[in-house]
Amino acid sequence: MEKQKNFSEETWLQDYQAQTEARLARNLAHMQRGVQFVDLQSAYIDAEVEIGAGTLIGPCVTLEGSTVIGQNCVIRQNTRIKDSRIADGVEIESSVILESSVGSGTTVGPFAYLRPHTVVGANCKVGDFVEMKNSSFGDGSKAAHLTYVGDADVGSGVNLGCGVVFVNYDGTNKYRAQIGNDVFVGCNSNLVSPVQVGDGAYIDLGTNNLMITSDAEPDDPEMFDYKSLYEDILKNEKKSEKSAQTEEKSENKADEDKKSDEEHFNSIIREIRRLNDEIEDKDVSDKIDVIEAHTKNIFDYVTENPEAMPQIRTFMNYYLPTTLKLLQSYSRIERVGVAGENMQKSKENIEKTLDLLVIGFEQQVDQLFKKEYIDISSDISVLEQMMQKDGLDGRNDFDISSYVEEAAPAESPVLRVPSSKTEEYSDDISDDLTGGGSVCS
Repeated sequence: MEKQKNFSEETWLQDYQAQTEARLARNLAHMQRGVQFVDLQSAYIDAEVEIGAGTLIGPCVTLEGSTVIGQNCVIRQNTRIKDSRIADGVEIESSVILESSVGSGTTVGPFAYLRPHTVVGANCKVGDFVEMKNSSFGDGSKAAHLTYVGDADVGSGVNLGCGVVFVNYDGTNKYRAQIGNDVFVGCNSNLVSPVQVGDGAYIDLGTNNLMITSDAEPDDPEMFDYKSLYEDILKNEKKSEKSAQTEEKSENKADEDKKSDEEHFNSIIREIRRLNDEIEDKDVSDKIDVIEAHTKNIFDYVTENPEAMPQIRTFMNYYLPTTLKLLQSYSRIERVGVAGENMQKSKENIEKTLDLLVIGFEQQVDQLFKKEYIDISSDISVLEQMMQKDGLDGRNDFDISSYVEEAAPAESPVLRVPSSKTEEYSDDISDDLTGGGSVCS
């Protein structure tokens, strides 16, 4: 029995060595054709796999079946691709792609999962913890993180916010969603299939989107079932709203909630200022000044417009506390004074994140004023139409320029009146901020 065991182990070792040599030979052949490897020995590439020149293969990458990888791609560590086609210039990090295709210039991962029959277009972004199944994703569309796209046809130029879910299964049947071009879907929204969203639609954050398009056939029994489901959900939502209104009917409770929000905000601001005083790096301190100024403007706006409070719940409950946590970590690293590699990388990551926070906080301010901007634009449009109708827009047959020239003094002082509350707000921000900021689209 001992001899048989030894023989078995020896045979296994021989087979393993033969497989290893064959795998290394295949990898070397790819290298000769212009493929680069971070670790030649850790890459597992099947015999039928094709890889274009200029592509970089990271450690522990597995390419299986009839996979085709284009030129100048970057396939980073711990990625598995099976029976899929990857176009030129694609970057994939720590992700799984099965029986799918990815267009040129697209980035995937980290930790993305493309299940069978998924087609991703060119110049797309499929980010952190995004899962797609049996779906098409148009050119230039983005799903940056924590999103599920199942049984859906998504158009080009679409932006899916964090936590968007395509609800494709009702427990018995699966349905398909149709999303048009240039659609924006806000964070934490559920698109309940079968649903159709037209081109250019804007879906606000936290929406449970149940939509029947105008071209739906009324005699379709599936649509009748869907409509009933929609009505049941609306009834439940109304019951919930009524219960919430009963519980929050007291004005005293509303005042207490407002006071609590103010105290929560002020405590965070005080801590941010304290940490800013401790942090010695001037560039970091300038960024904190901008973040603080944006935060103050956000809260001032919500104080004047309490109905906007739901728009900043995520900002108050996550972004601000997380910002505070990062600043505390940065201050602690500075106090330690150790110039180790890990410490330095942590500081650099925090500094980069502060740049993103500056942009994000500024965009939050802009979003708050979106409704006001729309109202202003509407008022201006109506005003122009009425002036034109009444002949007060300067389009009269007679020339009034001579009257203006005669009436105006040689040097008239110019009184500049802000065109809107938005302009006043922008001027206030520019006075408070140090170094300015940029707007992220």
